[in-house]
Amino acid sequence: MPRDVLDQVRQSGLAAERRQWPYEIHGDMGITIAVAAYRVDGLVPGLHLYENVGDGDPQLTVDDADWLGLLRAKYADAPALLLVCGDLDAACAVHGAAGYPHVLTRCGHAGYAALLSAVSFGLAAAPFGFTVPWPRTVRGLCGEANRNHLFTVALGVGG
Repeated sequence: MPRDVLDQVRQSGLAAERRQWPYEIHGDMGITIAVAAYRVDGLVPGLHLYENVGDGDPQLTVDDADWLGLLRAKYADAPALLLVCGDLDAACAVHGAAGYPHVLTRCGHAGYAALLSAVSFGLAAAPFGFTVPWPRTVRGLCGEANRNHLFTVALGVGG
């Protein structure tokens, strides 16, 4: 899988979420898409964490073979997994008890938009609604202890 296609797919998902829920109206819920890369041309295997829609380079790469293996076992033996994350604390601060479903819907929107973008590039894609809790070390390295993995998309090369 080419890195430039993966980057466009990830950015498409985030851009769609931001168009649907402008921050000035709905608040910033810390929606981001991390990438668990296994077989991506031009990207070393590892967990790649990003902050901004336009960023082509990850701000942090974590090489945790055990955790990457767990993700692969739980989801799919795919070249890449998109891990859509959101800030539950921010969501509950803005929306109270409705915060969790709100941020979950926004993460799902970003994930499905990325999935459809992947299909438009000829990739195979599969959504997963269940998540694997992030290890404390990964969340701490992100600098965002309240960011949670809420939706996953496995990306593969179409046949």
